Amino acid sequence: MLWAFLISVRINYRICRIKNYIQQKTDNVEKRESEEADEVLKNIYRISAGKEIERHYVKIDNLAKEAVGGDDSIEARMEYMTDETTITPASTKEQVAAAELWFKLSGRLKNDSKDVEDQKIRKLKADADIAESKAKLLRGGKDNRQVKTDEYLEGLKAILKDE
Repeated sequence: MLWAFLISVRINYRICRIKNYIQQKTDNVEKRESEEADEVLKNIYRISAGKEIERHYVKIDNLAKEAVGGDDSIEARMEYMTDETTITPASTKEQVAAAELWFKLSGRLKNDSKDVEDQKIRKLKADADIAESKAKLLRGGKDNRQVKTDEYLEGLKAILKDE
């Protein structure tokens, strides 16, 4: 009896250690991913605010590339490719797109117009009214399901006529 208890304690201890190990590893992954997501959000904000950002451009001299004979080795690429880095604000178009994305992510910008939002609200209210009417009809005192279904359909017709 004591041996069985000790074995179960040992198994539970191992399971607990395995769970802790898995939790530790997943926490590390989540932390790295969270930091990357934060960096993306920072960049979106910097672009939308018109702050300077670092841009990398690679220029390719096609005439020099043809002269090398289309060689794709690193040495050959160094002759016809140049890497330029500039630190400037994003273009106005990029700033507007980043600001729109920032506001959408923060919930301060909606895609729908006022009319579309009003129609959605109206539809939700109508759905709620129909569900309420259905519940009232089905809670009626009659046991016959066919009678309840007929009453339900009549109730729905009356609601639709009112609108």
